[in-house]
Amino acid sequence: MRKGDYQSNLRRWIRFRTKLDGMKQPIYKSARLVLALHLEAVQEAKRQQLNLTADCRKATRELNQKLAATRTLVSRIHHLLKATLGPRDERLIDLGVPFDGPALKKARSAEAAKAAPPATTPTAKS
Repeated sequence: MRKGDYQSNLRRWIRFRTKLDGMKQPIYKSARLVLALHLEAVQEAKRQQLNLTADCRKATRELNQKLAATRTLVSRIHHLLKATLGPRDERLIDLGVPFDGPALKKARSAEAAKAAPPATTPTAKS
């Protein structure tokens, strides 16, 4: 997962958590709980950073450590989902999990093109 600014990462992770909340299978339960705890810790660290003026560098270091830990956690959850569901499962796209390889739509259209023989049209002779 790429590094970015706090707001864009937080929005992306909250959307990911919301999508995980919509999945009711038991394999998502522990991932949802751990991610929710990490996001709460990140948001608390950000609040603390905003409130502290004298100790801003320490709060920023703590925030960066928590962001790195959450980044790693999200990456691990993505890998776990890919391993559990398979690398080409449609639910990965629904969850917004990055995809290694061609997009599923492109793969499907290529399979459809292979399945359908090319249509031959009679040519007009001059």
